[in-house]
Amino acid sequence: MNEEKKLKRLLAPDGALDLVKKALNTVPLRLNEENVFDCLLEVVNVVTAFQYNHHKKMEEIKTFYDDSEHFVLIAPLVSTIKKCGMDIYKSKKHQTFVYNHCYFKKDRLGLKRRDKTIIVSNKNIFLFTDYYTGPQRLSFIQAQVFQSTSLVNSKMVEELTPKTYNFVKEAASTIIQKIEALQKVV
Repeated sequence: MNEEKKLKRLLAPDGALDLVKKALNTVPLRLNEENVFDCLLEVVNVVTAFQYNHHKKMEEIKTFYDDSEHFVLIAPLVSTIKKCGMDIYKSKKHQTFVYNHCYFKKDRLGLKRRDKTIIVSNKNIFLFTDYYTGPQRLSFIQAQVFQSTSLVNSKMVEELTPKTYNFVKEAASTIIQKIEALQKVV
């Protein structure tokens, strides 16, 4: 019963999942070839902020609804959140070409209390490409869109643009659809 209350609170108007849905509602409409990397940054930022605050709750809810009819709605939602979210919460099956190495900035307030804020930017999101041996920073890829200096970099952008477009479109639409379906059911 406790997990049902947690899920209802997350899905309530102005609840955490409802705010994620509202933030991602315009992404599929604005998504095009020119701003695909900006939309990726926006999706990863929204999902990471949600995941930072509610990861443990979502895992508890998922295990609670393991044998129910709601599992077909909750499991893809949690899986998509993990694919877009922080790498520390990803298992092998959630690995994609997007690496989210966001970090925590510790703020000291007083002598004993520490607050953490999460920092997500284009400098700590990496995309894996076939043209380089390791993942490249999103900031580097965004710079190559406007001023490509070599054939390898322009080919890298040509490879990553449709892949990122499909990833963002699929992730945003899956999250929005599953949250809407859960709001109708619960």
